[in-house]
Amino acid sequence: MSKTKTSKRKNSHRVPVYRRPWMVLIFFLAMAVAVVLALLFLKPRPVNELDPPTTDQPSHSTPTTPTVEEGSTQPDEDPAEPEDKVTQYEGEDPNTLAELTGSLTRKGVDDGVLTIVAVIDQYLHTAGYCTITLKNSAGQTVYSASRDAVPDVTASICDTFEIPTANLASDTYQIEIDLSGDNKRGIITDEVTL
Repeated sequence: MSKTKTSKRKNSHRVPVYRRPWMVLIFFLAMAVAVVLALLFLKPRPVNELDPPTTDQPSHSTPTTPTVEEGSTQPDEDPAEPEDKVTQYEGEDPNTLAELTGSLTRKGVDDGVLTIVAVIDQYLHTAGYCTITLKNSAGQTVYSASRDAVPDVTASICDTFEIPTANLASDTYQIEIDLSGDNKRGIITDEVTL
């Protein structure tokens, strides 16, 4: 009989709820879900998501010349931008301009050769040409050559100009590249010091 009483005690003894394995598992799953949800909802958003959406529409208004009152002087032109240079505005399609525009993407001396690479902002549909003129500080032309302008994805590239520097004195040289193609013309000006 003593065996029976012992058996009854073991059967009547209950494990507390917090010690049952399935309760522990449910507790940890609930904590994991709470952490994931907290991370999703409390995640900081980038600043641009917080701002209201804006539309960047280019302005099609023409620039106006400021009026000069009597007795005042006309403001000086911006010396950084030459008068003959076509101004291109952000968002404007360069292919709709009446003139060709561009810039130098490389100008440097390597192993006694001045390398100049020019990019035309417009996509040329017909054969184009780039003619370079290199002038010294006295204004004398020391080098002149022409290269083809080759269309690229959205612009055009002048074939590379490679100018030997052995016969050029140390000086600051003016670079003028005359652009032509698609019945349009343009000019790129820059300078290089050798």
